[in-house]
Order: sequence, then structure tokens, then C-alpha cells
Amino acid sequence: MLKFWGALLALPAALLVASPATAQTKPEPEAAVAPLSKTIKFYSADHGLLPSAEGANYRLETTYRDSVAGTVRMYDAAGKLQRITAYGHVRLQIRHGATTTWYDTGQLHTKEGYLANQRHGELLVYYPDGRLRRRDQFNKGTRTAGECFGPDGQPVPYFEYRIMPVYTEGDGSNMAVVQAIQRRITYPQAALRAALNARIFIGFTIDALGRVGSVHIEKEPLPEQIAPNLRVAFQEIKKSALDAARQLKPFHPGQQDGQPIAVSYNVPITFRIE
Repeated sequence: MLKFWGALLALPAALLVASPATAQTKPEPEAAVAPLSKTIKFYSADHGLLPSAEGANYRLETTYRDSVAGTVRMYDAAGKLQRITAYGHVRLQIRHGATTTWYDTGQLHTKEGYLANQRHGELLVYYPDGRLRRRDQFNKGTRTAGECFGPDGQPVPYFEYRIMPVYTEGDGSNMAVVQAIQRRITYPQAALRAALNARIFIGFTIDALGRVGSVHIEKEPLPEQIAPNLRVAFQEIKKSALDAARQLKPFHPGQQDGQPIAVSYNVPITFRIE
């Protein structure tokens, strides 16, 4: 599923010239290397986090290289490897390095490079029989070249690899989505009386048919950032915002390599009562 929502530090190596006496000196023992940490999480078909493997649709195994960077491997319910993604920052979802995916048959599907969350280098896409379908070149997020091929291996007219969903109301922009949610929000009396001002991010999925689902709060103020006398009102207005998002009209679905796909989407909603 698409998500709509590291830089390398090179240090010069010191050049050491050893005298014959130094060369015969017993070398210092190497410092112990800390073991890599690893986490395993299980998810349902609608991407909800599960407490165990029971009923899981897939699992994510994250191996950390340090406190923030790591590699995430995705396995399906049968244990087949589906995707490997290198991150410069796992929690912030900053891709840095290669992302590789496979078909259920085990055949290579895609291989792409990222540099600090920007496409960089080649994007290669293959048909299930192993023939090349697409070869794009990127430089720090900008596509510099691209070519597409038919199942017979012959070139076909180029088309964009990824097209994001477009809302069917207003001008279809992100702002049109925000305005549609805000129009549908019912402000609770407690929030009106308290003149509550706050900002949240609402996340949801848009499936391959353009339907909205899995509506949730993606980001919100910490409890201590909301005055105690406003916390009940804040909970009420959050619920109203979620209900409003569930009433969104269908989108024109997103596409990847010409095929409709499910996409994760999030928008900021600001509550401001003067």
C-alpha cells in the first residue's frame, strides 16, 4: 500500500604509516559490536496492529542498524517475503537505500532506490514472467528519464508510475478534502462554550475502488497540551471529525504502474472557534 504521507556522513580516514617496530606490536583487540535489535509486529488486512500472529494478514520485521535507522521486511500470512525497505529513520518512515518487492511466486517485481526519502537512481518494474516493464531514472526526487515496455518486450508510450487519488468534490485537491471534512463537522456545545482551538491529522485509506475506510487519528496534541477543562470537549470534537471523514465521497482511486491500488492518506484539520 502506498503511503501518502538520513543523510550519510562521510569521515576522512586517517592514513597511518607503521614503522617496523610498530608493525610487530600485538594489535589492540577490536571493540565489541552491539547486536542489532529487532521487532516483529502483526497486522490485519485493513492494516490494524494486532497483539499476536493470530488472524494476521501480514507481519513486519524491523532490524535496527542504530537507534533510528533500520530495514523492514514484510511477510504475508504464509510467511512469504513480500518487501524489503531500507530506512534512514524507521519511525519517521524516511526511506534511504533500496526498496525491493516480489510477486507471490517469488519473482522479482520492483526495485527502487531512495536518498533521504526522495527517489534516487533506478526504478525497475518487472512483469510476472521476469520481463522488464519499466525503467525510470531519478536524481534526488526528479525523474530524469523513463521508458515503458509491453509484455512482448517492445517499447510502449510512457505513463507515470504513481498517480495519487483525486477527490471527486471541488477541485479534487487536498484542500478540497479538508474543506469537505470541515463542512461535515458538528461542533459539540462543550467545544463551542470553551472556544476550543486545536489541530489534528486524520488518516484513512482509499481502496482500489476509491472508497474511504479505516478512518483514524494519525496525529493529535499530547494530553498535557490540552487544558484539563477542555479535554472532554476535545474528545467530542475529535469524534465529530472522524464521523465527518467517514462521510467523504469516493475518490478517483490512486494508481501504480497503471493499476488501481489502495492508498494511505492523511489531512490536517484545524478547529478554531473565535
